[in-house]
Amino acid sequence: MQRLTLTQKILLTLGLIVAILLAILGGIIYPVARKIYRLQKEINQVEAELEKRYENSQKLKRTVKEMDEITKNTNQLAQTMIAAGGELSMITELENLAEKNHITQNLEVAFKEIKDEAPRAAGASGEGAPRAGLTNFYLLNVSNQGEFADHVRYLSELEKMPFYLITDNIKWEKRKEDKTGKSTISLNFSGIIYVDPTSIKK
Repeated sequence: MQRLTLTQKILLTLGLIVAILLAILGGIIYPVARKIYRLQKEINQVEAELEKRYENSQKLKRTVKEMDEITKNTNQLAQTMIAAGGELSMITELENLAEKNHITQNLEVAFKEIKDEAPRAAGASGEGAPRAGLTNFYLLNVSNQGEFADHVRYLSELEKMPFYLITDNIKWEKRKEDKTGKSTISLNFSGIIYVDPTSIKK
């Protein structure tokens, strides 16, 4: 049997060390590295899922907060409208307001319904009233006679009424002086008051 030279022994030893290292690498380090990679991937997926859930919870909190604000605004809007069939109390309030301010009032009220779907520019005639859920309203034509200061008080108090009157075509006209030397002023306007859609029976 031939004896190995020193160089051969070194090469053989190096070969054995490399083979052992490759065996360790293939048998231990590679599977561990694969496991770590899989764990890292799973951790990333869990992080992404948690982040998504956190964002959804934040959106939900914002939605709940916005719902409170929307409910508050809806309640405020509902307070500016009158219920279907509530025109008698509205007419009474307007007549009382005119009497309180020494105004001779002629009032015409008509219930109107918007039939078409296309929203248009709003006007007090109701012809351009937007459809967006408010499909019914009362059309008012008001003709008042009185002194200027009384008209100003009337209009000021009209703004404080519990319903919201959208006015249009406001016309002032000075009348001839009467026997006492006082001149009355005529105030004419039209307007609409929306009907609360929840009060309309389908």
